[in-house]
Amino acid sequence: PTSSADIQTYGEVTTINGVTVPSDFPILEIEGDPENTASGMIFTAFRERYIAILQNDGTPYYYLRSGDFLMDFKVQPNGMLSRNVDNNITHEHYFLTMDSNFNVADTFSASPGYVTDHHEFQLLPNGHGLLIARDTQYIDLSDKVDGGRSNVQIIGHNIQELDENNELVWLWRCWDHYDVEDAIHENLTGSSIDFTHINSVAMDYDSNLVISSRNQSECAKINWKTGDFIWRMGGVNNEFDFIDTDMNSYQHMFRPVSNKPNHYTVFDNGNTHDPRYTRAVEFRVDTVQMIVEKVWEYRANPDFRVDWLGSVQRLPNENTLICWGGHSMPFATEVNSTGDLLYQAIAGINIASYRSYRFDWQGISDEPYLITESTGEQITLIFNKFGDTDVDYYKIYSGPSKTGLIFLDTTSLTRYDLFELTSYTHYYFQVTAVNGSGIESLPSMVEHVYIDDLGPQGEIIQNGTFRQGEENWDFLLAGDAEANPEIHAGRYVVHIVQSGNAPGDIQVKQGGIPLYQGQTYLFEFDAHATTPRTIQALLQDNDPPYTNYGQIGYTYILDHRTHHTYTFTMEEDSDYEAEVVFNCGMHDADVYLDNVSLSVTTSVQEEPEIDISPEAFQLSQNFPNPFNGITQIEYDLSNAGDVRIRIFNVRGQVVWTVDHFNQQVGNHIVRINFTNFSTGLYFYQIDFKSSGSQRLYSEIQKMVYIQ
Repeated sequence: PTSSADIQTYGEVTTINGVTVPSDFPILEIEGDPENTASGMIFTAFRERYIAILQNDGTPYYYLRSGDFLMDFKVQPNGMLSRNVDNNITHEHYFLTMDSNFNVADTFSASPGYVTDHHEFQLLPNGHGLLIARDTQYIDLSDKVDGGRSNVQIIGHNIQELDENNELVWLWRCWDHYDVEDAIHENLTGSSIDFTHINSVAMDYDSNLVISSRNQSECAKINWKTGDFIWRMGGVNNEFDFIDTDMNSYQHMFRPVSNKPNHYTVFDNGNTHDPRYTRAVEFRVDTVQMIVEKVWEYRANPDFRVDWLGSVQRLPNENTLICWGGHSMPFATEVNSTGDLLYQAIAGINIASYRSYRFDWQGISDEPYLITESTGEQITLIFNKFGDTDVDYYKIYSGPSKTGLIFLDTTSLTRYDLFELTSYTHYYFQVTAVNGSGIESLPSMVEHVYIDDLGPQGEIIQNGTFRQGEENWDFLLAGDAEANPEIHAGRYVVHIVQSGNAPGDIQVKQGGIPLYQGQTYLFEFDAHATTPRTIQALLQDNDPPYTNYGQIGYTYILDHRTHHTYTFTMEEDSDYEAEVVFNCGMHDADVYLDNVSLSVTTSVQEEPEIDISPEAFQLSQNFPNPFNGITQIEYDLSNAGDVRIRIFNVRGQVVWTVDHFNQQVGNHIVRINFTNFSTGLYFYQIDFKSSGSQRLYSEIQKMVYIQ
């Protein structure tokens, strides 16, 4: 990897070529020759993190932090910027446009009765907006699909044209043109079906529209006046012969190639290719001979397999920019017309990008963009007046209220650190930029920080005792699951009616949990169930693939209250928006939760000495072994003490844990239900510590689960 960026790191906040970024901003890994690419900068959206304009070496030209489901950030043909706003908590769903000063100019949202879909927005030459409108209906499939249900939630995607006043002027309804049963790779017997999943719309050379319907594996051209199909490529209703190439499969971003009529690029995810591979491809569509010819293709070596996300952009110099979706794969790959790799940028394992583009564009913000970070002992101000090369220094204002700000200091840097803070104090900040002529810019937004007396040792989870009822906690259902939450006797109770098909079908969770890389945390909770069962108690990313930061497997809870304790070190990049999640699906026993706590430990504890000794306890092989569904672990204690049982899969991941504190001398049997686990070889380990002793005894056995 090569990079010319001057990166200075101070703790976790980082300055890249003079631009300071927060600790959760992706630091890029660059490969190739940044001087050999097409002109312009990279525009991308890091899902639920940032929209960003990046120079080739990773230096941010502009960024904006957002918890939205960020998807599409680009330059429109008239030079305006656009991005989606998609937030399921605030129920805001729309697109906005921004001018060259990064100020919001206009908004577009689907007409009443529809929800604005986040996949696509096109600003048309006449000032109108083209977007996808989500339309949900309930349909009887019992007579159409073998095993189909009588009242199925069907998610449809329509196309709308909106004028400059956000009034609907044209509507294309998927219900008039697609059949649900043509989505042959979707589960048509489920309770909810996304049967089209239209994810791109674009204007073709003849002013008609080309669209991608992912869940139909179909790219199509439609008449903008009549709404009728002009042709359909791929899927059940394919009208073409594909010459020496696979048919498109579960694709993204179907686009016409500029100045090449009937040529189209597509990010072909290839979910149904055999063998599986993902590619960027250019097709020539011949509507006379009804053939599709592959004229250009790029595949990684070895092949990438990207199930979802992705984009392809043909650049003016005939290079191609490809986004592979992130999650440890490149979010920006540039290749030339002969397939030579020129440039590649990777943002991180847990960072997803839906699309990436390269555009020639310039802009200057009217005021600095300010973000604050606080660790309880220090406040760091991060500020940048984006695109402005004439900033001489920044002026910092502070005060105890928004209206009580006074001048604090100046700095030529793009960060400022404050120490020796006062507990139980509100701090407000604002920043301006002063140019070489002494002219002060408009002020930034006011940022607020509250310092309590907990510091880094404090409780992170809000309302973990449920004394404020369900406040700060969210309850979610998915699939066929049915359950009802309530607060009873100071505990959070999940009454389960239908358990669902996955642990996450019934969820109790709290978001906005800050986890810092390298910090060690203590996660604790009380739990029990009406009958013994497993749950998942997780500290995880709130974005796919939902990285399990705590590396916690399944937790076995009993029919009486027990206390569960986990200590883990945050090994991934810092995440300010992590979530604590209790997954309670796949079992119909009610779950009771209380005293949920997450705190920072003072230091990383050394691992206790491990001594395999028969003197501490006698562990018997689980019986039966191999087993089908149910087995039991038996052990004898020679001294009273604490016992932890953990089960590992063959990759060494913990999949099940139970703690027994203050167990008495004698024989003990633990019964385990494995029906929710995969067939295979597992290992179980028992750790035992005698009362009053610091020595830990441990023993491991193999167990085989068969079906």
